[in-house]
Amino acid sequence: MRNKKIIPVTMLSLMIVTTNIINVNSIQAQKDIKISTFIKDQSNEKLKGSNITLGEVTDYSDDIMLSQYVPTAVNPLKPYRYNSVLNNNYPIYSQLTNGQSDTENIVDSKFEIGTTLYNDSTMQVTYTSGEKTGRTATFVHVSMDGKTWYWIDEHALNLDLSSTYPSENSNGIALPDGMFLGTTITYGNENMPVNTQMISNSYNENGQIIYKCTATEDNFKEYEDPAYALQMFRENFDRAIKSWNDAIDKDKPTFINADTTDEAMTHVIGVGDPNNGSATSLGVTRIDPNLVKWALDPNSSDYDINMLFITIRHELGHALGLDHTSGGQYYGMPDNYRLGIDDDVMNAILVHTSGGYPWTQKTITNRDVMAIKLMLNNNNFGNPRPSIDTQVDKQTPTLRIIEKNSI
Repeated sequence: MRNKKIIPVTMLSLMIVTTNIINVNSIQAQKDIKISTFIKDQSNEKLKGSNITLGEVTDYSDDIMLSQYVPTAVNPLKPYRYNSVLNNNYPIYSQLTNGQSDTENIVDSKFEIGTTLYNDSTMQVTYTSGEKTGRTATFVHVSMDGKTWYWIDEHALNLDLSSTYPSENSNGIALPDGMFLGTTITYGNENMPVNTQMISNSYNENGQIIYKCTATEDNFKEYEDPAYALQMFRENFDRAIKSWNDAIDKDKPTFINADTTDEAMTHVIGVGDPNNGSATSLGVTRIDPNLVKWALDPNSSDYDINMLFITIRHELGHALGLDHTSGGQYYGMPDNYRLGIDDDVMNAILVHTSGGYPWTQKTITNRDVMAIKLMLNNNNFGNPRPSIDTQVDKQTPTLRIIEKNSI
């Protein structure tokens, strides 16, 4: 279990729950839903206006860049932080002007919960009339594309978890202090000064991940046929790579095999020690070799979504800069913290039957892809330089398997 004082969010692992009886009708129904960024605001509540006075705008031009800790990292084009929508009950303003009423300039839509946004500045607002007289609020300047910008109360975003969740979750694990839980993964731990511009990922300076798979027959000695086990590992690894490339941009692959280019390698994917789980840290992914047993029969009805494939694809999501979207209370997420559907590929928990059918993590959502494209568009590139022998950071929590008859 993760140390309460150390929250190494550059490195995330997968939690597997084994179960036989699960009600997953809602998961299956949501499998193919396309998620919109905006939804229509159906609130019919009559707003009572309060006038506002605008304070000073503060930007992030003085933020520490990832390059301070990772010398090869590429500084982003714009000093944008990244935030996720936690609560869409707050109005979105197209603009804020001195003296306006807080019922003016409201956009007739809301952000979907889980949407990732650029955040380029904050501004404190003071209410000078009406029921809110004397109150202050912090507004954040956000955008979905860096072109059209809006103002929204900070409490709509993942900026103030302490006022939204208890200090500990139901497992007794303290929530991260000063860290950011969201759809992008912040480099560092609570002993470091961090900000969400410091995204842990394996993109090179061109926005591509140059990878090398180091799996060999020696990694599968426990199998009756190590050569066949290696073959199936590589087949599912290749499918996971293609799945992400197709989802992001079919015409411009994001993952590039190091054997096909002269570009420097930025991510190494190999096999970890048996029973130590699967995990990813900056520039490196290690996969549990025991998962290969779920991929040995290509004629199985569930082969296309076998647990080896699902796990590799999830871990590659971390290399792309994505954090867990829900679940995972065991390492410091709040109870009911949820930024995506249960079937989201970046759900922290892989729930499966005793026969290996995965109920979760089968879907790359539009919101996953949107978050990736925000990073790519702003050149937030970690650009690490791992070696073939680079190992996952020792602070990385390993995959956990919990057997349950029902949940």
